[in-house]
Amino acid sequence: MFDAANFMNAVFTEVNDDKRIPCPAGEFQAQIEKVEPVTGTISKGERIGQDWAGLKITYNIEDQAVLTLLGRDKVFVTDMLMLDLTPQGGLDMGPQRNVELGRVRTATGLNTSGQPFSPTMLMGKRVKVSIKHVPGFKDPSQLVAEVSGVTKI
Repeated sequence: MFDAANFMNAVFTEVNDDKRIPCPAGEFQAQIEKVEPVTGTISKGERIGQDWAGLKITYNIEDQAVLTLLGRDKVFVTDMLMLDLTPQGGLDMGPQRNVELGRVRTATGLNTSGQPFSPTMLMGKRVKVSIKHVPGFKDPSQLVAEVSGVTKI
């Protein structure tokens, strides 16, 4: 068990890596590990002060070559879907609204008219994710893995 007090007083002589090797670019089978809503308030620009909402989806990459390359038991990539909301704060189901969510729903077989849907139903579903590399937000000189697409397996 982790002992916080012991950790704070421990002395280490080894070094830590200071760069993370991203999941390689390509297409990989993955399982949706976690789905969580994220909200906030816009702090800049013409929409300052307005609320925003998103859905953060964590994918567990199932490709053994990726796990071996990165030396990990699990490799996760996350995607943030920004959500279009109604004036009342509900999910906007209108035309050309929440297209990215629609793509994930289609990839998981959960985008059928009349079929009940809840974001929690995405948990555990298997899909194929497309990964590309982009400059990191915190350090643009470091490339990070970004989900650029989701399709059926």
